[in-house]
Amino acid sequence: MASQNLSFDNMKRRAKQLAREQGCKLHIALDLVAAKRGFANFKDAVHKAANQSDPIVPSFSVLLRQWWRNSKTGESGTEVLTVSLAQPATQLLKPHYLRGYFGGCDVADEGTINLHIGSYLEDNPEYAQRRLRRAARALQFMEITGLRPSRSNRCYPRSDYDNRPPIADHDQRWYHPANKKFVLSTEPYPGRADRRKSEMAEWCAKHEFEYAQIDSPSIYGHGTELYLACKAGSSINLLHMAAELAASPLAYADS
Repeated sequence: MASQNLSFDNMKRRAKQLAREQGCKLHIALDLVAAKRGFANFKDAVHKAANQSDPIVPSFSVLLRQWWRNSKTGESGTEVLTVSLAQPATQLLKPHYLRGYFGGCDVADEGTINLHIGSYLEDNPEYAQRRLRRAARALQFMEITGLRPSRSNRCYPRSDYDNRPPIADHDQRWYHPANKKFVLSTEPYPGRADRRKSEMAEWCAKHEFEYAQIDSPSIYGHGTELYLACKAGSSINLLHMAAELAASPLAYADS
């Protein structure tokens, strides 16, 4: 029980700090902090802690594996990367979430994720390592935001891919299970968003959407920037989500 109390104390301290930083109510900050740790909200964390004796914020080491093969030289191998997560891989990446950055992957068990299992990745160990780091960033993004990969076009205005935002590049569709809302991430190269600010303002006004730039390394990598967009006035608070990502920048940067 002492470890549970310590975990709750840490959550409350972080929530008070976030409430001061963002000027939001404490109960909202508590829910945000709880969501970052894999719970639906703070009440959910309290409920689950009451039914277990283990710490409510466990740490899991998850091994990512990426096979590769170079068809020209005949060389092949496996690259690996270990990431620390607050929940097991089987909970974070359920079968219906194997989309987007995790399309074609296999969650072998709670501590192992095999990337792109259908065939060898035609390239070299350096490229395989970049794919591993991208997957690690995506997992961190999911834990911080509570978002999960989706195949639905409901993240676009009128559920139409042709209504992509003017800055769109490397789009990914996301779903928030707790809020039951959809979010679009898009990762353009530097300069694209600056050049199209007025077009983005018109797009937001036309479709009643809002967007936010994230002060954190992108998931896709290659020097791209990270933006999130969703329907304005929904239960998704992009500013708070952006603040959480800025407070815990995505690690595993491309070397």
